[in-house]
Amino acid sequence: KSTVTEQGLFPLWSTGSNAEVLLDGSPLSRTDESAVLLALYDTRHNVATATDKSPATDYTRRRILWRLWHYERRNGDVSADLFPFITYDTRTDGFLKTSFLWRFFRYERSPDGKAACDLLFLPVWRE
Repeated sequence: KSTVTEQGLFPLWSTGSNAEVLLDGSPLSRTDESAVLLALYDTRHNVATATDKSPATDYTRRRILWRLWHYERRNGDVSADLFPFITYDTRTDGFLKTSFLWRFFRYERSPDGKAACDLLFLPVWRE
């Protein structure tokens, strides 16, 4: 069973949700979205329980001016971008990457603990 709810005052703001439940009432998935002044600020949150064909998913996205600031989280993995300069990524397995102006400065650590650093677009050190 699916339930869809939408509200808003176009183009000032809008919000919507879509919920799917099984016949016994237990939740299967839910998606919530909202936006202010079209693309000035928008959010999305999607939660899906595990099934035989797919694992459980918890996804969140927040954006300002489409990509000026962009944040995503999926099952603990996080990615944040501040256009055009800064990126920050982490994963639950221990991976970490931070960069400024792509490789003007970049630090990366792999899940096994090895690290790499670039400065002025040149590799400074590798472990």
